[in-house]
Amino acid sequence: MTRPPRSGALLLHLVALAFTAPRPARAAQDTVTASQPPWAHAFWIWPTHAGEARPWREDRRLRDRFTESGFPDDIQVVFQISDSAHGSRGEVMWVTIIAHDPEADQFLGILLNQPDELRSVVQFDNVAFRWEGKRGLPVAIDVMGSYAAGGWPLGALEDSLRSALIRGVRAYRAGSNGHNVPAVERCIATLDSVDNQGWPGATLDERLLLHFVHGRCLAQRYETLRAIQQFRRAAEVAPESLDTHMALLAEYSVIVHKPQAQLSEGTEARWEQAYLAQLALVREKFGTNAEVMGILDWVFDERNAGDLSALTPEQLARRRRIGFAIIRWEQR
Repeated sequence: MTRPPRSGALLLHLVALAFTAPRPARAAQDTVTASQPPWAHAFWIWPTHAGEARPWREDRRLRDRFTESGFPDDIQVVFQISDSAHGSRGEVMWVTIIAHDPEADQFLGILLNQPDELRSVVQFDNVAFRWEGKRGLPVAIDVMGSYAAGGWPLGALEDSLRSALIRGVRAYRAGSNGHNVPAVERCIATLDSVDNQGWPGATLDERLLLHFVHGRCLAQRYETLRAIQQFRRAAEVAPESLDTHMALLAEYSVIVHKPQAQLSEGTEARWEQAYLAQLALVREKFGTNAEVMGILDWVFDERNAGDLSALTPEQLARRRRIGFAIIRWEQR
Protein backbone atom coordinates (compact mmCIF):
# COMPACT_ATOMS: atom_id res chain seq x y z
CA MET A 1 0.00 0.00 0.00
CA THR A 2 1.46 3.31 -1.08
CA ARG A 3 1.88 5.88 1.62
CA PRO A 4 -0.14 9.00 0.78
CA PRO A 5 1.87 12.22 0.38
CA ARG A 6 1.90 14.45 3.43
CA SER A 7 3.39 17.79 4.20
CA GLY A 8 5.18 18.35 7.48
CA ALA A 9 3.05 19.24 10.49
CA LEU A 10 2.18 22.92 10.50
CA LEU A 11 2.33 23.88 14.13
CA LEU A 12 2.28 27.62 13.75
CA HIS A 13 2.43 30.46 11.28
CA LEU A 14 3.56 33.94 12.27
CA VAL A 15 2.63 36.25 9.40
CA ALA A 16 4.23 39.69 9.31
CA LEU A 17 2.06 42.75 9.00
CA ALA A 18 2.99 43.12 5.36
CA PHE A 19 0.15 40.58 5.03
CA THR A 20 -0.72 38.89 3.92
CA ALA A 21 0.59 -7.26 3.65
CA PRO A 22 -1.62 -10.03 3.72
CA ARG A 23 -3.56 -10.06 6.92
CA PRO A 24 -3.27 -13.23 9.07
CA ALA A 25 -5.95 -15.84 8.70
CA ARG A 26 -7.13 -15.45 12.32
CA ALA A 27 -9.93 -12.92 12.65
CA ALA A 28 -9.42 -10.00 15.01
CA GLN A 29 -13.04 -9.71 16.09
CA ASP A 30 -13.07 -8.03 19.50
CA THR A 31 -15.95 -7.82 21.92
CA VAL A 32 -16.53 -5.43 24.80
CA THR A 33 -14.26 -6.37 27.71
CA ALA A 34 -13.33 -4.99 31.08
CA SER A 35 -9.94 -3.89 29.70
CA GLN A 36 -11.27 -1.47 27.13
CA PRO A 37 -8.87 1.31 26.12
CA PRO A 38 -9.85 4.91 26.97
CA TRP A 39 -10.90 5.69 23.40
CA ALA A 40 -13.78 3.21 23.81
CA HIS A 41 -15.41 5.78 26.11
CA ALA A 42 -14.21 9.19 24.89
CA PHE A 43 -13.06 10.90 21.72
CA TRP A 44 -9.29 10.73 21.23
CA ILE A 45 -8.30 12.54 18.05
CA TRP A 46 -5.08 14.44 18.81
CA PRO A 47 -1.49 13.32 18.59
CA THR A 48 0.62 14.59 21.45
CA HIS A 49 2.25 18.00 21.16
CA ALA A 50 5.81 18.26 19.93
CA GLY A 51 8.17 17.58 22.82
CA GLU A 52 5.71 15.42 24.75
CA ALA A 53 6.49 11.76 25.38
CA ARG A 54 5.57 9.34 22.62
CA PRO A 55 6.48 5.99 24.21
CA TRP A 56 5.55 3.91 21.17
CA ARG A 57 8.63 5.29 19.38
CA GLU A 58 10.77 3.28 21.81
CA ASP A 59 8.57 0.17 21.78
CA ARG A 60 10.97 -2.59 20.73
CA ARG A 61 8.18 -4.33 18.81
CA LEU A 62 7.46 -1.33 16.62
CA ARG A 63 10.58 0.80 16.36
CA ASP A 64 12.03 -1.06 13.38
CA ARG A 65 8.70 -0.58 11.57
CA PHE A 66 8.84 3.22 11.54
CA THR A 67 10.54 3.20 8.17
CA GLU A 68 9.82 6.67 6.77
CA SER A 69 12.16 9.47 7.78
CA GLY A 70 10.38 12.63 8.88
CA PHE A 71 7.26 10.76 10.01
CA PRO A 72 8.36 8.89 13.15
CA ASP A 73 4.83 7.94 14.25
CA ASP A 74 3.71 6.39 10.95
CA ILE A 75 3.54 2.63 10.62
CA GLN A 76 1.98 0.05 8.31
CA VAL A 77 -0.93 -1.93 9.73
CA VAL A 78 -2.68 -5.01 8.33
CA PHE A 79 -6.49 -4.96 7.99
CA GLN A 80 -8.09 -8.35 7.42
CA ILE A 81 -10.67 -8.74 4.67
CA SER A 82 -13.06 -11.68 4.99
CA ASP A 83 -14.15 -12.99 1.61
CA SER A 84 -16.23 -16.17 1.34
CA ALA A 85 -14.96 -16.78 -2.19
CA HIS A 86 -11.25 -16.21 -1.55
CA GLY A 87 -10.88 -16.76 2.19
CA SER A 88 -9.12 -14.31 4.47
CA ARG A 89 -6.71 -11.79 3.00
CA GLY A 90 -5.44 -8.41 4.04
CA GLU A 91 -5.01 -4.80 3.05
CA VAL A 92 -1.92 -2.99 4.37
CA MET A 93 -2.31 0.73 5.08
CA TRP A 94 -0.40 3.53 6.78
CA VAL A 95 -1.49 4.72 10.21
CA THR A 96 -0.20 7.59 12.36
CA ILE A 97 -0.07 6.50 16.00
CA ILE A 98 -1.64 8.95 18.45
CA ALA A 99 -2.01 6.88 21.64
CA HIS A 100 -1.15 3.64 23.42
CA ASP A 101 -3.05 1.99 26.26
CA PRO A 102 -0.61 -0.21 28.25
CA GLU A 103 -3.34 -2.12 30.11
CA ALA A 104 -5.08 -3.35 26.97
CA ASP A 105 -1.79 -3.14 25.00
CA GLN A 106 -3.60 -1.50 22.12
CA PHE A 107 -2.54 1.40 19.93
CA LEU A 108 -4.75 4.10 18.43
CA GLY A 109 -3.98 5.83 15.17
CA ILE A 110 -5.29 7.86 12.25
CA LEU A 111 -5.75 5.95 8.98
CA LEU A 112 -3.85 7.77 6.22
CA ASN A 113 -4.97 5.73 3.20
CA GLN A 114 -8.35 5.39 1.57
CA PRO A 115 -8.99 1.62 1.56
CA ASP A 116 -9.26 -0.11 -1.78
CA GLU A 117 -11.61 -2.86 -0.64
CA LEU A 118 -12.59 -2.39 3.00
CA ARG A 119 -15.97 -0.79 3.59
CA SER A 120 -16.05 -0.50 7.38
CA VAL A 121 -13.40 2.22 7.59
CA VAL A 122 -12.40 5.29 5.54
CA GLN A 123 -9.41 7.58 5.29
CA PHE A 124 -8.82 9.71 8.42
CA ASP A 125 -10.87 7.42 10.66
CA ASN A 126 -9.48 6.47 14.05
CA VAL A 127 -8.35 2.84 14.04
CA ALA A 128 -7.08 0.59 16.82
CA PHE A 129 -4.43 -2.08 16.39
CA ARG A 130 -2.21 -4.42 18.35
CA TRP A 131 1.13 -6.09 17.86
CA GLU A 132 1.11 -9.79 17.01
CA GLY A 133 4.66 -11.12 16.99
CA LYS A 134 4.16 -13.89 14.44
CA ARG A 135 2.68 -11.58 11.83
CA GLY A 136 5.54 -9.17 11.17
CA LEU A 137 3.20 -6.15 11.13
CA PRO A 138 0.67 -4.75 13.61
CA VAL A 139 -2.87 -6.02 13.15
CA ALA A 140 -5.98 -3.82 13.09
CA ILE A 141 -8.76 -4.52 15.58
CA ASP A 142 -12.39 -4.63 14.57
CA VAL A 143 -15.35 -4.31 16.88
CA MET A 144 -18.58 -5.96 15.84
CA GLY A 145 -17.23 -6.27 12.30
CA SER A 146 -16.15 -2.65 11.92
CA TYR A 147 -12.59 -1.33 11.99
CA ALA A 148 -13.85 2.22 12.47
CA ALA A 149 -15.84 1.16 15.54
CA GLY A 150 -12.60 0.04 17.18
CA GLY A 151 -11.22 3.58 17.15
CA TRP A 152 -14.21 5.66 18.21
CA PRO A 153 -16.29 5.66 21.42
CA LEU A 154 -18.66 2.72 21.68
CA GLY A 155 -21.90 3.43 19.84
CA ALA A 156 -20.69 6.75 18.41
CA LEU A 157 -21.13 5.66 14.79
CA GLU A 158 -24.81 4.96 15.46
CA ASP A 159 -25.52 8.20 17.36
CA SER A 160 -26.57 10.93 14.93
CA LEU A 161 -24.83 13.82 16.69
CA ARG A 162 -21.65 11.95 17.57
CA SER A 163 -21.53 10.48 14.08
CA ALA A 164 -21.65 14.02 12.71
CA LEU A 165 -18.76 14.94 14.98
CA ILE A 166 -16.76 12.01 13.60
CA ARG A 167 -17.50 13.12 10.03
CA GLY A 168 -16.43 16.64 10.94
CA VAL A 169 -13.17 15.39 12.42
CA ARG A 170 -12.45 13.30 9.32
CA ALA A 171 -13.03 16.35 7.12
CA TYR A 172 -10.91 18.52 9.42
CA ARG A 173 -8.02 16.07 9.09
CA ALA A 174 -8.46 15.89 5.33
CA GLY A 175 -8.37 19.70 5.23
CA SER A 176 -4.61 19.65 5.83
CA ASN A 177 -4.49 22.95 7.73
CA GLY A 178 -6.59 24.73 5.13
CA HIS A 179 -4.82 23.47 2.00
CA ASN A 180 -7.70 21.18 0.96
CA VAL A 181 -10.51 23.72 0.68
CA PRO A 182 -13.37 21.31 -0.21
CA ALA A 183 -12.60 19.21 2.88
CA VAL A 184 -12.52 22.28 5.13
CA GLU A 185 -15.86 23.42 3.74
CA ARG A 186 -17.27 19.93 4.29
CA CYS A 187 -16.16 20.12 7.92
CA ILE A 188 -17.91 23.47 8.36
CA ALA A 189 -21.13 22.26 6.73
CA THR A 190 -21.16 19.06 8.80
CA LEU A 191 -20.66 20.84 12.13
CA ASP A 192 -23.03 23.67 11.17
CA SER A 193 -25.75 21.03 10.84
CA VAL A 194 -25.47 19.96 14.50
CA ASP A 195 -24.08 23.06 16.21
CA ASN A 196 -27.38 24.34 17.58
CA GLN A 197 -29.08 21.05 18.37
CA GLY A 198 -28.26 21.19 22.06
CA TRP A 199 -26.32 17.94 22.24
CA PRO A 200 -28.37 16.48 25.12
CA GLY A 201 -26.18 14.10 27.09
CA ALA A 202 -22.97 15.24 25.40
CA THR A 203 -19.87 15.35 27.57
CA LEU A 204 -17.83 18.50 28.10
CA ASP A 205 -15.05 16.99 25.98
CA GLU A 206 -17.47 16.41 23.12
CA ARG A 207 -18.73 19.99 23.31
CA LEU A 208 -15.16 21.27 23.37
CA LEU A 209 -14.30 19.13 20.36
CA LEU A 210 -17.34 20.38 18.44
CA HIS A 211 -16.62 24.06 19.00
CA PHE A 212 -12.84 23.84 18.67
CA VAL A 213 -12.82 21.85 15.41
CA HIS A 214 -15.63 24.04 14.04
CA GLY A 215 -13.61 27.13 14.91
CA ARG A 216 -10.42 25.75 13.37
CA CYS A 217 -12.13 25.05 10.05
CA LEU A 218 -13.82 28.47 10.03
CA ALA A 219 -10.43 30.09 10.74
CA GLN A 220 -8.90 28.20 7.82
CA ARG A 221 -11.55 29.73 5.55
CA TYR A 222 -10.91 33.19 7.07
CA GLU A 223 -14.44 33.37 8.48
CA THR A 224 -12.87 35.14 11.42
CA LEU A 225 -15.96 36.40 13.23
CA ARG A 226 -17.61 32.99 13.19
CA ALA A 227 -14.34 31.35 14.28
CA ILE A 228 -14.14 33.73 17.24
CA GLN A 229 -17.69 32.79 18.25
CA GLN A 230 -16.80 29.08 18.21
CA PHE A 231 -13.56 29.54 20.15
CA ARG A 232 -15.40 31.63 22.75
CA ARG A 233 -17.87 28.79 23.21
CA ALA A 234 -15.00 26.30 23.45
CA ALA A 235 -13.34 28.49 26.11
CA GLU A 236 -16.57 28.52 28.11
CA VAL A 237 -16.55 24.71 28.07
CA ALA A 238 -12.82 24.37 28.84
CA PRO A 239 -11.47 27.51 30.56
CA GLU A 240 -8.05 25.89 31.09
CA SER A 241 -7.51 24.76 27.48
CA LEU A 242 -4.30 26.33 26.17
CA ASP A 243 -5.10 25.50 22.55
CA THR A 244 -8.53 27.11 22.78
CA HIS A 245 -7.25 30.32 24.32
CA MET A 246 -4.36 30.59 21.87
CA ALA A 247 -6.70 29.94 18.93
CA LEU A 248 -9.00 32.70 20.19
CA LEU A 249 -6.06 35.09 20.61
CA ALA A 250 -4.96 34.25 17.07
CA GLU A 251 -8.36 35.19 15.61
CA TYR A 252 -8.44 38.43 17.61
CA SER A 253 -5.01 39.19 16.16
CA VAL A 254 -6.43 38.79 12.65
CA ILE A 255 -9.22 41.25 13.44
CA VAL A 256 -7.02 43.95 14.95
CA HIS A 257 -4.61 43.81 12.02
CA LYS A 258 -7.28 44.24 9.37
CA PRO A 259 -7.10 47.56 7.53
CA GLN A 260 -9.43 50.02 9.23
CA ALA A 261 -11.48 50.32 6.03
CA GLN A 262 -12.54 46.67 6.46
CA LEU A 263 -13.96 47.31 9.94
CA SER A 264 -17.29 48.95 10.52
CA GLU A 265 -17.20 52.34 12.20
CA GLY A 266 -16.56 52.19 15.91
CA THR A 267 -15.51 48.52 16.03
CA GLU A 268 -11.74 48.97 15.83
CA ALA A 269 -11.33 50.01 19.47
CA ARG A 270 -13.69 47.25 20.62
CA TRP A 271 -11.69 44.53 18.87
CA GLU A 272 -8.41 45.97 20.09
CA GLN A 273 -9.77 45.89 23.66
CA ALA A 274 -10.88 42.26 23.22
CA TYR A 275 -7.46 41.33 21.81
CA LEU A 276 -5.59 42.98 24.69
CA ALA A 277 -7.88 41.35 27.27
CA GLN A 278 -7.30 37.92 25.74
CA LEU A 279 -3.56 38.59 25.57
CA ALA A 280 -3.54 39.42 29.30
CA LEU A 281 -5.52 36.26 30.07
CA VAL A 282 -3.09 34.10 28.07
CA ARG A 283 -0.09 35.63 29.83
CA GLU A 284 -1.72 35.04 33.21
CA LYS A 285 -2.82 31.45 32.58
CA PHE A 286 0.05 30.20 30.46
CA GLY A 287 2.94 32.51 31.28
CA THR A 288 5.14 29.58 32.31
CA ASN A 289 4.72 27.85 28.94
CA ALA A 290 7.96 28.46 27.03
CA GLU A 291 6.38 27.94 23.61
CA VAL A 292 3.57 30.41 24.25
CA MET A 293 5.89 33.05 25.62
CA GLY A 294 8.35 32.53 22.78
CA ILE A 295 5.56 33.24 20.29
CA LEU A 296 4.39 36.35 22.12
CA ASP A 297 7.95 37.63 22.48
CA TRP A 298 8.35 37.24 18.70
CA VAL A 299 5.08 39.02 18.00
CA PHE A 300 6.01 42.03 20.11
CA ASP A 301 9.61 42.31 18.88
CA GLU A 302 10.00 45.48 16.80
CA ARG A 303 12.66 43.79 14.68
CA ASN A 304 9.90 41.68 13.09
CA ALA A 305 7.74 44.67 12.21
CA GLY A 306 9.33 45.68 8.92
CA ASP A 307 9.68 49.31 7.84
CA LEU A 308 8.15 51.60 10.46
CA SER A 309 9.38 54.87 9.01
CA ALA A 310 6.08 55.78 7.32
CA LEU A 311 3.99 55.39 10.48
CA THR A 312 2.75 58.27 12.56
CA PRO A 313 3.60 58.19 16.28
CA GLU A 314 -0.01 57.18 17.00
CA GLN A 315 0.12 54.32 14.50
CA LEU A 316 3.46 53.17 15.87
CA ALA A 317 2.14 53.20 19.43
CA ARG A 318 -0.89 51.15 18.40
CA ARG A 319 1.20 48.57 16.59
CA ARG A 320 3.49 48.22 19.59
CA ARG A 321 0.44 47.74 21.78
CA ILE A 322 -1.23 45.05 19.68
CA GLY A 323 1.93 43.39 18.38
CA PHE A 324 3.59 43.37 15.00
CA ALA A 325 2.29 40.12 13.57
CA ILE A 326 -0.74 37.96 13.03
CA ILE A 327 -0.66 34.76 15.06
CA ARG A 328 -1.86 31.54 13.42
CA TRP A 329 -2.09 28.91 16.15
CA GLU A 330 -2.34 25.52 14.45
CA GLN A 331 -1.23 23.16 17.17
CA ARG A 332 -4.26 20.93 16.78
